[in-house]
Amino acid sequence: MNADIVKMDWGQLLDNYFAGTFQAQIEDILGLTRSDPSGLLNGFFSTKGGLSGTGAGSAEIDAMLDEAQTLTDQVERKAIYAKVLQQARADAYYAAVYQPVNNRAWVKGYEGLTPPASGLMNLREVWLAQ
Repeated sequence: MNADIVKMDWGQLLDNYFAGTFQAQIEDILGLTRSDPSGLLNGFFSTKGGLSGTGAGSAEIDAMLDEAQTLTDQVERKAIYAKVLQQARADAYYAAVYQPVNNRAWVKGYEGLTPPASGLMNLREVWLAQ
């Protein structure tokens, strides 16, 4: 595969994404990863998804996402979300090609610091012990 890389500002990238005027696109979705995949999967793969510039979605995927949101059993939800991703890949809507690794280190003495699943650091409750 050959590709011509076009660098653009964030606004142009979003315009192209929601207009569907691209063949492939690399973007950073940092902050959209959550401990519960519902928001991310609904955003990208539901027909009503606000992140779906790819035009993704189908009645089948919507039904699976709706069902998963009614369940409290995490094992059952995980199985449904796996089916959603399998169907989305089969429909070739959107393919995540990599997940960046964010390594972080802190000096001793920080208190209240708990790295969240989202990868975004909230330092509101962090302090440096005396």
